[in-house]
Amino acid sequence: MAHKFTRRELLKDASAAGAASLLGTGHAFGQSGEANNQLEQLLAQPSPALLAEHENYQYELVAGDMLVAFDRRYGSISSIKRKGDPLGTNYIGNEQNTPGVDPSDSRWTGDVVSTVWELFSEWKVPKLGQNEIFKISGKWKRELTGKSSDNRRVSLRNGVFTVTYDPQSMNEGGIRSYKLAMSYHAAPDNSLLWDIEIENVTNNVLEFGELGLPLMLNDDYSELYFEPGGEPALSAINNVDYARTPLRQKLIHEQKVLVHHFIAGHSSYALVQRPLGDPPFLLVHPMMDASFECIYKDADSKFIADAEGWRGPDILAIHSRATKELRRWSKNPWVNGHTSLVLQPGEKKSYQVRFTFIDSYDAIRDELYKAGNLGIRVVPSMVVQEETDVWVELKSKTDIEKIKFLSDNITIKAKKREGDKTLLTLSFKGRAEEP
Repeated sequence: MAHKFTRRELLKDASAAGAASLLGTGHAFGQSGEANNQLEQLLAQPSPALLAEHENYQYELVAGDMLVAFDRRYGSISSIKRKGDPLGTNYIGNEQNTPGVDPSDSRWTGDVVSTVWELFSEWKVPKLGQNEIFKISGKWKRELTGKSSDNRRVSLRNGVFTVTYDPQSMNEGGIRSYKLAMSYHAAPDNSLLWDIEIENVTNNVLEFGELGLPLMLNDDYSELYFEPGGEPALSAINNVDYARTPLRQKLIHEQKVLVHHFIAGHSSYALVQRPLGDPPFLLVHPMMDASFECIYKDADSKFIADAEGWRGPDILAIHSRATKELRRWSKNPWVNGHTSLVLQPGEKKSYQVRFTFIDSYDAIRDELYKAGNLGIRVVPSMVVQEETDVWVELKSKTDIEKIKFLSDNITIKAKKREGDKTLLTLSFKGRAEEP
């Protein structure tokens, strides 16, 4: 019976014979028949057995056929798998499949990054014979759940995983201006709902210039190109020369994921799939009053793996005015605009995000439609020749009363309503036009 190597043996423990053989140097595979036989035995094993280890820091929740695990240290999602999936793929990034994350400044799925306007008072010394002047001013200041380990509280009761952050974290960069309460629970349709509530606990008006949700996925491919013990392997170019390449390809296609983002306000979504291309696909999208207006990487996050080219997770922004100003995006703003949220003292605001498994691309618009948003289909494609007809299907519970274009030379040649669909025929003239 073949030995089932754990992930720690594979990637971290240089003294383990299994790890050294599995992802060792090119010479280990290229010089002996015994090494080649061992590689064949490893390739014959199911990929979940090769990456099976997970630290015991989990709370678990079941939503239909969705198996969700939470890391109670960070109050984050550490795993989403589908029950009965023969490959057992985990779609979410965690410390095991994404090494190099700074645990004191993390961006896990379930973290929140925010930037608030910090008020401060500045006394101007009066000139001789003039009255003293008092000026109120301020600056943008980041407050992060990843920096708030001291005021984080987590629990799992009656099938609901809750995470709360009380204000006044003592950590630099922690949450100090507002209370954050989050919960995860299974919905009646067997999806996972993530509820987020923020409350202004200051005595002043509080402006959120950034409110973003990291989507940390199991997409750190470079993890598999590190030698046991943590040292980088040879370059990707040289790695194709060695017999370990088929094993890496197996793990990449069956155990890693990639994501397709569609950022369109309330009808936004992220579709997560294995490079293998087969279902199930994990669909992540906003609900209720939540919408994603832009997406970016977090320039301030600290990842040890940065030097090797991985830049951390995508940030799905609900509000991004401060991000636009701080990163000087004035010359190239996002099509959805950049908003901020203003809360009066004691005022609250809620958002919701949904996770669900689907089995086809066509199911995307059906899921968005059920959530009360727009399900969109474009034929023949999003890029066409000038003056070529484009057919757009907008699936919605009510008719589309007004369509606004952000560029010229777009013609609506036909518009009609059939059942729950608004059907458009569009024509474009000019290059790089966007509706």
